[in-house]
Amino acid sequence: MTPPTPRHRERLLALTILALILFCPPLLLVVDRLPALGIGWLPAYLLAAWALIIGLTTWLMERPKGR
Repeated sequence: MTPPTPRHRERLLALTILALILFCPPLLLVVDRLPALGIGWLPAYLLAAWALIIGLTTWLMERPKGR
């Protein structure tokens, strides 16, 4: 297994910061207060943010076969 490059570490750090921003309580309160027609926006936001973080993590952690 090859050690991560500095660019890879920077991207992991950026992904961590993005996750912290997406799930910070002030932003969650803003999403929770949006006008809703049914159950509200918070569950949809949480699912979409979670899927985005999982997808970006998968994309970042995959290594090309040639490396």
